[in-house]
Parts: sequence; C-alpha cells; structure tokens
Amino acid sequence: MKVLLPSSDVGLVPPIAEAYRRLGWEVVQGTERLGDRELRPDLVHYLWPEELTGWKPPDEATLGRIREHLVRWRRSCRTMLSVNNLLPHGYEDDPASRRLYEAFYENIELVVHHSRASRDLVLKEFPVARTLPQVVVGMFSYHHLFPPGLEAAGCRAELGVPARARVVLSFGALRAASEMRLLVDGFRRTRVRGKFLLIGGMYRVRDPEAVGILRRAYLRLMRKLGRCLWLSGFLPDSTVPRLFRAADVVMVPRLADLSSGVVGVAMTAGTPMVCPRHGAFPDYLEGSGNALYDSGNARSLGAELTAMLRRDTTPVWEGNRAIAERWRWENLLRAALQALPA
Repeated sequence: MKVLLPSSDVGLVPPIAEAYRRLGWEVVQGTERLGDRELRPDLVHYLWPEELTGWKPPDEATLGRIREHLVRWRRSCRTMLSVNNLLPHGYEDDPASRRLYEAFYENIELVVHHSRASRDLVLKEFPVARTLPQVVVGMFSYHHLFPPGLEAAGCRAELGVPARARVVLSFGALRAASEMRLLVDGFRRTRVRGKFLLIGGMYRVRDPEAVGILRRAYLRLMRKLGRCLWLSGFLPDSTVPRLFRAADVVMVPRLADLSSGVVGVAMTAGTPMVCPRHGAFPDYLEGSGNALYDSGNARSLGAELTAMLRRDTTPVWEGNRAIAERWRWENLLRAALQALPA
C-alpha cells in the first residue's frame, strides 16, 4: 500500500511518514507531488490545505488548480484530511481561505481530528463536512525530538538558566501583540520566589508593532529581575527538548487558536502545563493534573502558574509521559485507517 503525504513540512511530516512505514506502507511526500499524474497511491493524507497555496490565501486560479487535484485524487484513491487548524493562522476571516478549506471537505472521505473540540468546531463552521465520517484519534507526541538521558540540570546549564530557578517556559509562534502582553502580564503576576521566564521560538506577526512590544517588555523584565532569557528566531530541533526539560511549567498564551503543538511536546517531555480554557486544550488536559486558566486573563494565568509552581508536580510529570505514550503516531494512524469507510 502506498500513501501520498502532499506536504514538505520538516517538523511534523517525518515522524508521520516513519509511522506509516512501521505500519507497512510505502510513503511518498512533498507538496510538489500533489499534481503528479504518474503517481498511483492507495491513499492521500492531507495535512495543511494552506501549505498547498504557499501559506497564504489563494487567488482564483490557484484555488481552481487545487480543486482539480482534489477531485482527481478523490476519484482514484482513498482520501482523508487531518485537521490541524480550523482555518489558516492569521487569515481566519479571509473568504478565499474558507473556500480553500471547503474544497477539501468536498473532496475527502474522512476527517481526522486530534480532539473533540476540533470535530465540533469543524461541524459548526463547515456544513459541507457534516456528511462525512469524523474520527477523533487524539493528540500526537514528539518522541522523535527527545534523545535518551536528557536531564533538567544539564539542559539548564547548556542554556544558562540558574539551577535553582523556578522556570516558566513560553514556546512557539506568537502572532499578536495581545498574546505577547498576556505572556508578560501572566508571568508578572506569578507569585513565586526565584521565578525565571524562558521564551523560545519564532514570532510570526502581521503587525510589526507586536514584536516591539515583546522586546520592550523583555528588556523591562531583564532590568527589573535579571531573570529572563529570550531565544528568538528559528531554533533547531536539538534545542527544543532542552527548553522543555529545563522548565518547571509551560504556559500557553493563546487567545483563540484551536490547538497548539506545544501540548504534544510538553506531554512528551512530561513538563506540567498551564493552558487556556478554550478550543482543544480542555480535551487534551482532561484528567491529567495540568491546569487551565481563563482565556485572555493574565490574572487567572498568573494564579494558575503560581499554584503549579508551589505544588508537588511529580504525578503530573509521570502522568504526562504516560499520556504521550498513547499519543504515538502509529496509534493515531491505525485508528484513522480503521475509520476509513469500507
């Protein structure tokens, strides 16, 4: 059996491809293969519709070309879409982006979700998807990033983080000034001795003012506390697990996003999380001992960070790693393949 993954993503696609191989599939991948008329796959597994339009809204010609490919694959093989975003980041109100997603829902056999919230939101936002089978397979883990024997003390030493600090990590892309304000204000309201803010990842913002806001806030924290480290820009895969192992808690300063890959990385590391009470986050954290705060509320975020840093989180670390074992890609793909209509 042969599967086409029409994506060139270098972060998530390699472990998906390897999981397919472990399940006995031959894998072909790359955005350029979507239009390959010589290819004869048994299954096309779509991941990000917006990647196929260059991560921007499509013009009419591009949308028409994508739709032609979708129709051709629907007629010749099995097709399914994993829902990673409800709509493209930064283009939630864009009509062309909505039509792009609708074109996918019109031309697949199965919608694969990583949470119940994802399923419910897709069915609400896209009536065309209501005629399709839906399967919730769970979130995915990031075991491929974590080398064996990675200890917190060594990671902190490598990063220059004080050994006894109480480390709060914020990782990943922030896309608005409001998210940056929430991050800084939530940390400022955290009432714990020796607190240290660790920020890592790229910042993708359409508003240039937003980056300036975070930089100014970072400099204020450094002058006032001397206990903040911001690793900006692209971070190699080898750095990511070290950030999560160096942290005592991960905060997710999201305002409206459906989900975040940060959850999968933190679960794999075991690191306790404080996530917003919206989208898929309550599903992911249900019964885990991790914490939720009121979305957009810095006071609530600070209170939950304080509580997490003051408690014994050993059971949370152990529980998160156990959950991540269930979230391995082989398990998720097996469940999705079994849900394909006969």
